[in-house]
Amino acid sequence: MCVSSPELKVFEMIGAMGNKNTEKALEIYRNMILYNESPFGILAMITRHFRLMYQSSELIDMGENFASAAAKLGVRDFAVRDYCRQAKNFSKEIIL
Repeated sequence: MCVSSPELKVFEMIGAMGNKNTEKALEIYRNMILYNESPFGILAMITRHFRLMYQSSELIDMGENFASAAAKLGVRDFAVRDYCRQAKNFSKEIIL
């Protein structure tokens, strides 16, 4: 049995949003609510995720490599890579 963390679910939900798959994003949200995740907690995780997507893509655009950007943000380098990949699905205005 595999237990999924709320952060992973938020990552999946934002991925669905970026792919314009509203039904999938809502399904993930509903399931998180069903499993007693706080709506405010979910909002906080979404906010953090978009902040890290923006900061990661900005650092990479300024010439940082994944490892140095990760160190500045306090996350792993693979996370910066994933945030940058997801950020490409959104305009800078949406991310902000």
